[in-house]
Amino acid sequence: MSSGNRADGDELAPVPLRVTYTEPAEAEVAEAYEWLQGIGLDAAERWLGGLTKAVQEEADRQSAVSLRRPVAADSPEGRPLSLLLYRTSGRRSSAWHVGYELVDEDADGQPDTLRVVRVRHAAAWGGS
Repeated sequence: MSSGNRADGDELAPVPLRVTYTEPAEAEVAEAYEWLQGIGLDAAERWLGGLTKAVQEEADRQSAVSLRRPVAADSPEGRPLSLLLYRTSGRRSSAWHVGYELVDEDADGQPDTLRVVRVRHAAAWGGS
């Protein structure tokens, strides 16, 4: 799944996927951020910055090559959500699951948007 525009020369450059969040996902991010502020503002800021970066990097990777990600067990019927595991730092850090879908918003046959549908602590995600 590579889409692209003509860049310098004859090579196709990947078109970056736009990143959007559903209202429920935005609410989950805000709730997590608020909870993390109880630990400390620095921790909350690092978490939010890291999450934003991880989602953007996933969008960049998905625009360049087709990646297969695990599908959330609790995905709505007919709407499989890919899972991105986000950790704040290192293997033993707190794990967060980001459920997203690739969407073709301009109906040209190529996904152009990575839509974040859910952001949950791994312990709260469908029992996983």
